[in-house]
Amino acid sequence: MLLMMLCASCTITVKPLSPQQHHKPRIHHHHRRVVVHKPQTDAHTVDANWMAKYKELETEYGHTVPADQEIKPKNGKFSVPQSVIDHFGDMVRAGPVVSPTP
Repeated sequence: MLLMMLCASCTITVKPLSPQQHHKPRIHHHHRRVVVHKPQTDAHTVDANWMAKYKELETEYGHTVPADQEIKPKNGKFSVPQSVIDHFGDMVRAGPVVSPTP
């Protein structure tokens, strides 16, 4: 019986694969892609503590910017333009105000 099982074996033939043909991608020019862009805004939301510090620095330096008029309250916070954020950063980096000595 063992002899019959050994004689009845499977054979596997290995041959090289035929080269595959590469197809060029098809470009359909009649399809239009719809892109919806959200309006770009440069407003940032800040909290009341940030706003209080900003006003304190403006008073200390005695310098305001026209964009201060664009500050709007929004759900307990404030919406401020990028130029106000930049102005705040400039005042913080400037350091303490030194008054001239007489």
